[in-house]
Amino acid sequence: MSRNPRHPARSERLIERPEHLALALFGDPVLRLPARGIPEAAFGSPELVTLVKETLALLDTFPSGVGLAGPQAGVPYRYFVTSCDGLRVALFNPILVDPDPSAPRALGPEGCLSLPHWGGLVDRQINLSVRGRNVRGRWLTFSGHHLTARLFAHEMDHLDAHLYTDWAIPGSLRADPEPPELEETVEPDPTIGP
Repeated sequence: MSRNPRHPARSERLIERPEHLALALFGDPVLRLPARGIPEAAFGSPELVTLVKETLALLDTFPSGVGLAGPQAGVPYRYFVTSCDGLRVALFNPILVDPDPSAPRALGPEGCLSLPHWGGLVDRQINLSVRGRNVRGRWLTFSGHHLTARLFAHEMDHLDAHLYTDWAIPGSLRADPEPPELEETVEPDPTIGP
């Protein structure tokens, strides 16, 4: 029994996880194992709140990162965090809402933090909704378009033991040793004029 109920002893943890989160890279077996569901008892727990904070902190260490799934952080559970287009969310036990194979699709570039300096073209739906639970266990639904839909599909793939390379258009995978920097938004200087 733990002396501090807010920090249970390791054997009393609700979620099996490494002591310190680190990015799992291509070849790590955790990336090819289907993630397990978050147990009901974990919702609302300080342990789950800490997991979200630590996963977002790990994502924040990668300037080009927009999403990170549990397996990528070495945590074999069904959750992901996003930080894209002003959307900063953690979803647990997510599911795709009414995926439609005949829905409009687009071919677009993808990369992955777990496969640094590589990219490829992947055909994805351009509109996608995902439903999952927040840290308190409340069900939420998010609809994404274009980049956000691609992000949801990419992170859901990680939870099902897939990598974008599984779906990349043959011949499109490429090494990119110098990934481009994100464009900075520059405010216009009113003293210069239009």
